Amino acid sequence: MTAAAQLLILSAPAVKGGTVQGGLREALGLPQDGRGIALAIGALATVGLGLLELLNGDPFGLAYLVAGAVIYLFLHTRLVPGVTFLVLAGLGVYAFVAGNPLAAGLVLLALGLAALSLTPPPAPRVIDRIDPSPIPSNSTPAIATADQPKVVAIPAAKGRLAIRTIGRLQLLFDDQELTAALVRKPTLVFVWTLLLVRALAGKAPLSRDELGQEIAPGLPTKSQRKRVRTVLDDLQRDLPAELSAPMRKFGLDVALDLGDCWIDALVLRDLAAQVDGGEVIAQELADQGRDLIKSLGDGQFLGRFEEFADTVNQGRGGGRELVEQLRAEVSRWRTDVIRALADRAAAGGDHAAAARLLEPLVEADATREDLVRRLIGAYVHSGQIDRANELRRSHGLEEVTWQTPR
Repeated sequence: MTAAAQLLILSAPAVKGGTVQGGLREALGLPQDGRGIALAIGALATVGLGLLELLNGDPFGLAYLVAGAVIYLFLHTRLVPGVTFLVLAGLGVYAFVAGNPLAAGLVLLALGLAALSLTPPPAPRVIDRIDPSPIPSNSTPAIATADQPKVVAIPAAKGRLAIRTIGRLQLLFDDQELTAALVRKPTLVFVWTLLLVRALAGKAPLSRDELGQEIAPGLPTKSQRKRVRTVLDDLQRDLPAELSAPMRKFGLDVALDLGDCWIDALVLRDLAAQVDGGEVIAQELADQGRDLIKSLGDGQFLGRFEEFADTVNQGRGGGRELVEQLRAEVSRWRTDVIRALADRAAAGGDHAAAARLLEPLVEADATREDLVRRLIGAYVHSGQIDRANELRRSHGLEEVTWQTPR
């Protein structure tokens, strides 16, 4: 048992910083979080221990072999691996009492892995602030326009997954376009964007039962779970590493960890928060806002989500409601930034430019009286009296007070 015990004990340093070499991870189907990787290596080492014991003629090797297989198959749970490692610790105590001093190391390692097994998985990181750096200028013509200012990638954006959600979905990593690799697989793009939406909305990780309802509504629970396992395996195996890397499994739950990603919607959110003071913004901030609005265009947040959902669940899932909520948020953030740009233009005396910025906002949401009053004032100050009176009458505003922002 000496060599076998050493195998299990020496396997512990194989985990460094919560990761293992990519080739080993793909070959063995290891999870990506540090906790799962440690338990998986412990399970594989236990299998190796069992094989060595059997080769040495020790029937206890079969117990180690079965224990390792059980731990590996139930890595997504907490109780089964924990109890199994405790049983292994008991076997180590028996071996130590029988006169094998190296078994003490096995006992300590098994107890440590048992404690790790019973510890709840870490929660995904909450996205708070995102670097408001412009996305690299190698955007496709469907997003970039001729009059769009040339934006260069800054060092902070290098080595990070850039996700465009407003307009056409686009995924970039440095100079590599990854969108097609995801979109050509209907089920995978639906699940990936669903997890993306939940992460952006700050929702908890999606349970596998909930995911089963999304991708296979109406099927028996057993069939749904089998389908979920297949889809999650496909997400790890069939997608480029840059797209599968944010995937996180937390026990029976799954989520996207977007903490290292550049996301246009969150850049827009952060900029909207900076201009939400009611005062005229500084020129530098106005330039940032103008460039961002031009680069985003007037597209809808995840405009193809319904298409992705219909292909998979024929519209019977619950992801649409969350997408609609985020669309409303994105629209509000965009409106706040454009309103601030209009105020800046008016403060500089360019009321015609303020009117051009405000017109689409009023057309999209005529219930925003603050925007209507701003537009009427911009018309008045730019000499468009007839348009100001027409807009005033259509909204029942007999008297309009407009003061140029200072």
